[in-house]
Amino acid sequence: MVIGDTPIPGLPLEIPVIKGLVKTIGKEGSNAGEFKTPLSVALNRHGDMVVVDEMNQHLQIIKIGGHCKKVLNFKQITNFLPSGIAVSADDEYFTTDYRNRQVVVCNEDGQIGRASCRERV
Repeated sequence: MVIGDTPIPGLPLEIPVIKGLVKTIGKEGSNAGEFKTPLSVALNRHGDMVVVDEMNQHLQIIKIGGHCKKVLNFKQITNFLPSGIAVSADDEYFTTDYRNRQVVVCNEDGQIGRASCRERV
């Protein structure tokens, strides 16, 4: 296998797969570490899970051990309804806002860098 011009040694690669339930995180609710409708999960550069909780209208950053590190609320965005998440290599969080038809970009502290929106055609 070659990525760009660099050959990757040791391929084919065998990846062990864990089967069955590994760990349950959180419970139903609206506080830190609790979820109503977790829709999407991504990992940040620290290995933390970033979870979109649609009905609680926020993101939660969950540490490797399963404890909530931080809750990101976007109260400054009217009718915010998160539905998806992607994390860039430099730890920017790209969250889809279903209700407002936009992508909100923020950092781990919840500071919004930009939002892009497209009107319905």
